[in-house]
Amino acid sequence: MATFDDFIDNLEGGVKELAKKHFKDLLDAAEADGKAFLEKRKEDLKRWTKLLANGDLSQDDFECLVAGTKDLAEMEALKQLGLKLVRIERFQNALISLVIDTAFDMFL
Repeated sequence: MATFDDFIDNLEGGVKELAKKHFKDLLDAAEADGKAFLEKRKEDLKRWTKLLANGDLSQDDFECLVAGTKDLAEMEALKQLGLKLVRIERFQNALISLVIDTAFDMFL
């Protein structure tokens, strides 16, 4: 069974890929913002993935919890660079999908 540390490692690798895909020109800022989001939500993600793996949290509930954190993905570095909100929002959505998909792949 996957561990939470494996989950975080996979997410960090995924953040790098998302940053490359969405912000080739601003790779460092996008990567920093993605990792900052993961760090801030780490304890919640740890609790939620444990509940998901144990069957105490449904997939739908997990998705709702993670999706509810989207607004907490502040993306400060990208905002400071003056990026349009639509680009930042696409990255936020991709980040939330990454968290959900990775959790389902690793814990279900």
